[in-house]
Amino acid sequence: SIPALYRLQPPPKERIMNGISRDIFTLYLQRKLLNRSQLDTKPAFHYILGLEKYTSVTSPLRRYLDLLIQRQVMCFLQKGEPFYSEKELSFLIPHLEEISRRTHMLSTQRIKYWILTYLKQRIKEVTEGYILEKTSKGYKVLLPDYLLEADLLLNKGELQQGDKVKIRIETVNPVKDLLRVVLG
Repeated sequence: SIPALYRLQPPPKERIMNGISRDIFTLYLQRKLLNRSQLDTKPAFHYILGLEKYTSVTSPLRRYLDLLIQRQVMCFLQKGEPFYSEKELSFLIPHLEEISRRTHMLSTQRIKYWILTYLKQRIKEVTEGYILEKTSKGYKVLLPDYLLEADLLLNKGELQQGDKVKIRIETVNPVKDLLRVVLG
Protein backbone atom coordinates (compact mmCIF):
# COMPACT_ATOMS: atom_id res chain seq x y z
CA SER A 1 0.00 0.00 0.00
CA ILE A 2 1.50 3.30 -1.13
CA PRO A 3 0.59 6.51 0.71
CA ALA A 4 -1.35 8.72 -1.70
CA LEU A 5 -3.65 11.70 -1.82
CA TYR A 6 -7.24 10.94 -2.68
CA ARG A 7 -9.90 13.34 -3.86
CA LEU A 8 -13.19 12.79 -2.06
CA GLN A 9 -16.57 14.48 -2.13
CA PRO A 10 -19.37 13.97 0.40
CA PRO A 11 -22.98 13.75 -0.86
CA PRO A 12 -24.84 17.07 -1.32
CA LYS A 13 -26.18 18.96 1.69
CA GLU A 14 -29.67 18.38 0.33
CA ARG A 15 -31.07 16.44 -2.58
CA ILE A 16 -33.76 18.28 -4.56
CA MET A 17 -33.79 15.92 -7.54
CA ASN A 18 -35.12 12.39 -7.65
CA GLY A 19 -33.50 10.50 -10.48
CA ILE A 20 -32.36 12.26 -13.62
CA SER A 21 -33.58 15.72 -14.54
CA ARG A 22 -33.09 17.68 -17.74
CA ASP A 23 -34.57 20.84 -16.25
CA ILE A 24 -31.76 23.43 -16.26
CA PHE A 25 -33.18 25.30 -13.27
CA THR A 26 -33.34 22.17 -11.08
CA LEU A 27 -29.88 21.05 -12.20
CA TYR A 28 -28.45 24.48 -11.41
CA LEU A 29 -29.98 24.53 -7.92
CA GLN A 30 -28.77 20.98 -7.22
CA ARG A 31 -25.26 21.90 -8.38
CA LYS A 32 -25.17 24.76 -5.87
CA LEU A 33 -25.89 22.26 -3.07
CA LEU A 34 -22.92 20.04 -3.91
CA ASN A 35 -20.09 19.87 -1.41
CA ARG A 36 -16.60 20.80 -2.54
CA SER A 37 -14.19 17.99 -3.16
CA GLN A 38 -11.37 17.58 -0.64
CA LEU A 39 -8.00 15.90 -0.45
CA ASP A 40 -7.16 13.29 2.14
CA THR A 41 -4.60 10.55 2.68
CA LYS A 42 -7.43 8.11 3.40
CA PRO A 43 -9.55 7.03 0.44
CA ALA A 44 -13.24 7.88 0.63
CA PHE A 45 -16.27 8.10 -1.65
CA HIS A 46 -16.36 10.74 -4.41
CA TYR A 47 -20.04 11.60 -4.88
CA ILE A 48 -20.03 13.17 -8.36
CA LEU A 49 -17.82 10.47 -9.86
CA GLY A 50 -19.59 7.69 -7.94
CA LEU A 51 -16.25 6.10 -7.06
CA GLU A 52 -15.20 4.54 -3.75
CA LYS A 53 -11.61 5.79 -4.25
CA TYR A 54 -10.23 8.41 -6.60
CA THR A 55 -6.92 10.06 -7.34
CA SER A 56 -5.61 11.49 -10.57
CA VAL A 57 -2.33 11.01 -12.42
CA THR A 58 -3.18 11.92 -16.00
CA SER A 59 -2.04 15.57 -16.19
CA PRO A 60 1.31 15.99 -14.43
CA LEU A 61 2.20 19.00 -16.57
CA ARG A 62 -0.96 20.87 -15.54
CA ARG A 63 -1.61 19.64 -12.01
CA TYR A 64 0.99 19.34 -9.30
CA LEU A 65 -1.13 16.74 -7.51
CA ASP A 66 -0.87 14.44 -10.55
CA LEU A 67 2.90 14.94 -10.68
CA LEU A 68 3.14 14.18 -6.97
CA ILE A 69 1.17 10.92 -7.34
CA GLN A 70 3.21 9.88 -10.39
CA ARG A 71 6.42 10.55 -8.45
CA GLN A 72 5.07 8.45 -5.58
CA VAL A 73 4.23 5.49 -7.83
CA MET A 74 7.46 5.68 -9.87
CA CYS A 75 9.61 5.79 -6.75
CA PHE A 76 7.76 2.81 -5.31
CA LEU A 77 8.16 0.81 -8.54
CA GLN A 78 11.87 1.66 -8.87
CA LYS A 79 13.01 1.54 -5.23
CA GLY A 80 10.29 -0.40 -3.44
CA GLU A 81 9.44 2.52 -1.18
CA PRO A 82 7.33 5.65 -1.61
CA PHE A 83 8.85 9.09 -2.15
CA TYR A 84 6.54 10.73 0.44
CA SER A 85 5.34 9.44 3.79
CA GLU A 86 1.68 9.76 4.74
CA LYS A 87 2.66 12.51 7.18
CA GLU A 88 4.44 14.48 4.42
CA LEU A 89 1.41 14.12 2.16
CA SER A 90 -0.88 15.32 4.95
CA PHE A 91 1.30 18.40 5.35
CA LEU A 92 0.87 19.22 1.63
CA ILE A 93 -2.96 19.00 1.63
CA PRO A 94 -3.77 22.60 2.72
CA HIS A 95 -1.29 24.00 0.19
CA LEU A 96 -2.61 21.86 -2.67
CA GLU A 97 -6.22 22.69 -1.82
CA GLU A 98 -5.46 26.42 -1.77
CA ILE A 99 -3.74 26.21 -5.16
CA SER A 100 -6.67 24.21 -6.52
CA ARG A 101 -9.19 26.73 -5.13
CA ARG A 102 -7.31 29.68 -6.65
CA THR A 103 -6.88 27.95 -10.00
CA HIS A 104 -10.57 27.10 -10.15
CA MET A 105 -11.53 30.66 -9.20
CA LEU A 106 -9.27 32.15 -11.89
CA SER A 107 -10.62 29.78 -14.51
CA THR A 108 -14.21 30.60 -13.57
CA GLN A 109 -13.51 34.35 -13.60
CA ARG A 110 -11.81 34.12 -17.00
CA ILE A 111 -14.75 32.29 -18.56
CA LYS A 112 -17.23 34.70 -16.97
CA TYR A 113 -15.26 37.70 -18.23
CA TRP A 114 -15.52 36.49 -21.82
CA ILE A 115 -19.21 35.64 -21.52
CA LEU A 116 -19.84 39.14 -20.13
CA THR A 117 -17.78 40.62 -22.97
CA TYR A 118 -20.05 38.76 -25.38
CA LEU A 119 -23.19 39.95 -23.55
CA LYS A 120 -21.96 43.55 -23.61
CA GLN A 121 -22.59 43.44 -27.36
CA ARG A 122 -26.16 42.31 -26.67
CA ILE A 123 -27.38 45.08 -24.38
CA LYS A 124 -31.15 45.55 -24.75
CA GLU A 125 -31.56 41.99 -26.05
CA VAL A 126 -34.34 39.91 -24.49
CA THR A 127 -33.65 36.41 -23.17
CA GLU A 128 -35.11 33.93 -20.66
CA GLY A 129 -34.34 33.79 -17.00
CA TYR A 130 -35.35 31.88 -13.87
CA ILE A 131 -35.84 33.56 -10.52
CA LEU A 132 -33.35 32.16 -8.00
CA GLU A 133 -34.00 34.31 -4.93
CA LYS A 134 -35.21 37.67 -3.65
CA THR A 135 -32.54 40.26 -2.81
CA SER A 136 -32.66 43.71 -1.22
CA LYS A 137 -32.78 45.40 -4.66
CA GLY A 138 -34.89 42.89 -6.53
CA TYR A 139 -34.01 39.33 -7.47
CA LYS A 140 -31.12 37.09 -8.40
CA VAL A 141 -31.94 35.52 -11.76
CA LEU A 142 -30.34 32.65 -13.70
CA LEU A 143 -29.72 33.15 -17.41
CA PRO A 144 -29.76 29.50 -18.54
CA ASP A 145 -28.36 30.22 -22.01
CA TYR A 146 -25.15 31.48 -20.38
CA LEU A 147 -25.24 29.71 -16.99
CA LEU A 148 -24.78 33.08 -15.31
CA GLU A 149 -26.54 34.79 -12.46
CA ALA A 150 -27.61 38.42 -12.82
CA ASP A 151 -29.22 41.07 -10.67
CA LEU A 152 -32.81 41.78 -11.69
CA LEU A 153 -33.63 45.27 -10.47
CA LEU A 154 -37.31 45.31 -9.55
CA ASN A 155 -39.14 47.31 -6.88
CA LYS A 156 -42.66 46.08 -7.50
CA GLY A 157 -44.32 42.75 -8.13
CA GLU A 158 -43.80 39.47 -6.40
CA LEU A 159 -41.87 36.71 -8.13
CA GLN A 160 -41.25 33.22 -6.79
CA GLN A 161 -38.20 30.99 -6.99
CA GLY A 162 -38.36 29.06 -10.26
CA ASP A 163 -40.57 31.57 -12.09
CA LYS A 164 -39.59 31.78 -15.75
CA VAL A 165 -39.33 35.40 -16.89
CA LYS A 166 -38.37 37.34 -20.00
CA ILE A 167 -35.52 39.66 -19.17
CA ARG A 168 -33.62 42.35 -21.03
CA ILE A 169 -29.88 42.80 -20.63
CA GLU A 170 -29.46 46.28 -19.17
CA THR A 171 -25.91 46.75 -17.81
CA VAL A 172 -22.77 44.72 -18.49
CA ASN A 173 -19.27 45.48 -17.25
CA PRO A 174 -16.85 42.55 -17.65
CA VAL A 175 -14.05 44.31 -15.74
CA LYS A 176 -16.29 44.94 -12.71
CA ASP A 177 -17.95 41.51 -13.03
CA LEU A 178 -21.34 43.23 -13.35
CA LEU A 179 -24.48 41.98 -15.09
CA ARG A 180 -27.84 43.63 -14.49
CA VAL A 181 -31.11 42.86 -16.22
CA VAL A 182 -34.66 44.20 -16.18
CA LEU A 183 -37.94 42.52 -17.02
CA GLY A 184 -38.26 42.34 -20.79
